[in-house]
Amino acid sequence: DVEGCLSMPGLRGYVERAADIEVEGLDVKGKPVRIEAKGLLARVFQHEIDHLDGILFTDKATGLHYTPPTEEEEEEEEGADDAQASETAMSRSRADDCSS
Repeated sequence: DVEGCLSMPGLRGYVERAADIEVEGLDVKGKPVRIEAKGLLARVFQHEIDHLDGILFTDKATGLHYTPPTEEEEEEEEGADDAQASETAMSRSRADDCSS
């Protein structure tokens, strides 16, 4: 399947991944957990675990290509930028209030 990464907007490639996986780890209290995942969730787990291991999808991908963002993706990105700017402004305002 074709895969991409938010760290590299627009870059896509074909990555072979297992369709079904089992992931073992610890929850926030240190208790062992085991998760079975299939399909897209299995792909997401593998992609994110690769990040933890210092591996990017581009290290495994074939047929890398750039896909320009759709209008919807551009609007989402602009909305995220606006939200980040608002959060930054609010944080600065709170910091100013605290220093007064």
